[in-house]
Amino acid sequence: MKVSLRNLLLFGISGAIGTAYIAAYLLPHQEDLLIYLNGSQALRESRNPYTATSNQYIYGPFLAILLSPLTNLDINQGKIIWGTLNLASIIPITFLLMKLKNKTPELRIFFVILILILASFSFRNNLGQGQAVAWLLALALLSLYLSFSTGNLSKILAALAILPVIEIKPYLAIGMVAFFILNNNKRIILYIAVATFSLNVLYFLFYKITYLDWLRALEIRSKSVTSGSDQSSIAAILSVNFQLEPPISLLLVGVYYLVIIFIIYRYRRNIKWNLLPFCLVFPSVATPFLHSHDVLFALAGLVLVTDTSAILPKIRRLILGILLVIHIGWTSNEVFFGIALCVMVAISLRLAFPKISWVWIMASGGASIAWTLILHFGFDLSSYSRIHIYNLSSLLFAFLTFLFVTSTPSGNMSVLSPSRYKLHSDS
Repeated sequence: MKVSLRNLLLFGISGAIGTAYIAAYLLPHQEDLLIYLNGSQALRESRNPYTATSNQYIYGPFLAILLSPLTNLDINQGKIIWGTLNLASIIPITFLLMKLKNKTPELRIFFVILILILASFSFRNNLGQGQAVAWLLALALLSLYLSFSTGNLSKILAALAILPVIEIKPYLAIGMVAFFILNNNKRIILYIAVATFSLNVLYFLFYKITYLDWLRALEIRSKSVTSGSDQSSIAAILSVNFQLEPPISLLLVGVYYLVIIFIIYRYRRNIKWNLLPFCLVFPSVATPFLHSHDVLFALAGLVLVTDTSAILPKIRRLILGILLVIHIGWTSNEVFFGIALCVMVAISLRLAFPKISWVWIMASGGASIAWTLILHFGFDLSSYSRIHIYNLSSLLFAFLTFLFVTSTPSGNMSVLSPSRYKLHSDS
């Protein structure tokens, strides 16, 4: 089979970014993995993983059980294994996004999606912190893909695939469950309920814990969110970045949600035709938590609804350009890596979509480089100021992605969107 030079170049770019990850992220970071492993160790010792970790472990028991084999290894070995698995998640994510868009797969599209996700601040933060969001996205996409099948086994597997998302990141699972309800997948909802109850019984029998223990840990965390002291909450993002008092921050959060409700009402017809990407993006703007790695779900929704080879209206081209700028701009200590990412994303978009003008490519690439330089030289990691602006950028990215996806006209379906007949198929 003849492989074009364009595809070889795209393959080389994706390989270069992956190699950089291996060099920069697999060993020295992954702080959140330590919390998971502490929860796993507590379970192995027949202790409550929540009280044993002072409620730092706030996930369902599944993750602690899954990672328990890593507690037998040296922490650096565990980081290598978990980091490698995390990096490998990009393949099923990209493949499933390709399948969900219901087109004959094109190699150039596969590579450009791969590059966009690898270059995103969400994926880098997921890998650097040792989070599980990338694999949760892969499982969510698998569940969504299986839900389109009429076979009963596929429905059961779809329910099982979404369970880890419900346990580890329940607020990200809200969109998936909403999609099943709105798409009339009653069997999947029933199987999810049965599987959830069965798991809870098994946890009690083998580990003497239930979801009530998990909910108590979440209750403690929720108090820090409502007070505005949790760095990952929207209220805290506003307080920290604008030095606002908690009551004012909470008031602004209320206004923020009113704007979200207005946008949903304004574009309700478009949402009907873009239901799947909407349900992927919605949790990022609907939850009081907003970790930057969670925005990986929003990026997947953006990929599904965006056709960069089409002629877009000016305002949508502008929003898309801004999204491409802010989704790259996080460089840790290596500004060169950030600039290289900006250049590689710009080149890959041009290679994959020759119809995109060089002017748009150069403007987006130049703005991305400028944004990266501002973040690197204007904010300091040691004082957490760069992390604060990074959280604010995540909020902005989630909101603009939500606006972009919900405002996509129903009569102008993207080539990356699922077909209408699938969204309204008989379950």
